[in-house]
Amino acid sequence: MYLSKLTLDPRNKSVKRDLADCHEAHRTMLSAFSDLNGKTVEARKDFGLLYRIDADRHTGSVIILVQSLEKPEWSRLPDGYLLAGMGMDNPAIKTLDEQYGHIKECMILSFRLKANPTKKIGTTTRKDVASGKPKSNGRRIPINDETEQLEWLKRKAMNGGFELITVMALPGVFDVMTVREDAIKGHVSHGIKMAVDGGDCKLLSLSSVLFEGRLRVTDKEKFLTTLKSGIGSGKAYGFGLMSIAKSR
Repeated sequence: MYLSKLTLDPRNKSVKRDLADCHEAHRTMLSAFSDLNGKTVEARKDFGLLYRIDADRHTGSVIILVQSLEKPEWSRLPDGYLLAGMGMDNPAIKTLDEQYGHIKECMILSFRLKANPTKKIGTTTRKDVASGKPKSNGRRIPINDETEQLEWLKRKAMNGGFELITVMALPGVFDVMTVREDAIKGHVSHGIKMAVDGGDCKLLSLSSVLFEGRLRVTDKEKFLTTLKSGIGSGKAYGFGLMSIAKSR
């Protein structure tokens, strides 16, 4: 597996577009990989693509971390997309095989995760059906309460081969936006009406939560699967990538 770090030029037109529209960011990330054969979300799964738009804590620069099964060809990015003159590799690409190969049970790691926590409401129970109520699969809504967000992550941890030691949900994280109503079909969204190019459209958003803390690996194989496949929904739009590091 590969992990790429892209430091973006915030003045670039394509960068501004991608930061404002998660659908466009998804398309840009996919452009770095081999023949897509017309695929979109399916291609993301094929390439094991997970990414997160972030900020470099030392410089404040806008960065994108990209995890993938295949080595990307970042030369396919739009001209001027990456910030020049940094005095370091940009993009920076490293393999994750050695790091992931050293993971073992009971290991304590620091982590960072941008996620889209949701819950399902309105699903009919067997009792409802027996009483004659029409069957409904319900609908998903964002989890906005911090306590519920942390409980959501605890449930993901139980099924994902790790347990939380310390964790906090960091405030001030912007929701992920798109102006294409069909782009996030099947995902939880809310929106407001706005005018674009003289016509009305709906600006849609996916709720974002940034988790940071320390975890303990309880099941190595499950945890590796979690790292490779991501956590939660909205993976095509910058959610689900868990970054890990040795805990201090």
